[in-house]
Amino acid sequence: MKDLLNVHDAARRLGISLDVFRVLLADGLIEPDYQFNRRMAGFRPETLDAFLVEWAGFGRPIPKRTRQRTLNLMIVARSHFTRTPLLLRAARKLGLELFRDRRKRGLAAVMIAECDVAALIEEAKAERGRRDRDRQDMVAQR
Repeated sequence: MKDLLNVHDAARRLGISLDVFRVLLADGLIEPDYQFNRRMAGFRPETLDAFLVEWAGFGRPIPKRTRQRTLNLMIVARSHFTRTPLLLRAARKLGLELFRDRRKRGLAAVMIAECDVAALIEEAKAERGRRDRDRQDMVAQR
């Protein structure tokens, strides 16, 4: 219990805001190592590092020679009123290449090519629609 990080410190270690971290928890992309109750959770640094390797570590550095324009994934999520985890899942499903900004760390360093943003947003909206329909079907069955 001594080496566990609380939610605030875990969000700081990932380089994201507390609100984005709570969305990651709610969507099930990251699981706490220790859950005392609904509000108190503990995270090991190794768990957070593994999360970064799984979701943000596969991005290669932005190529300098091609001059490809990239956008920050979290800014794209915010500007299109969608969740960052939804965009991460959509990028993985579409097989889009993510890039890593060397000047930043954590999820704030994940970038996507500007030409892929439209397809990414469409897939994320379709996924959200499928998830909402499934949720409505479950409520109707009860």
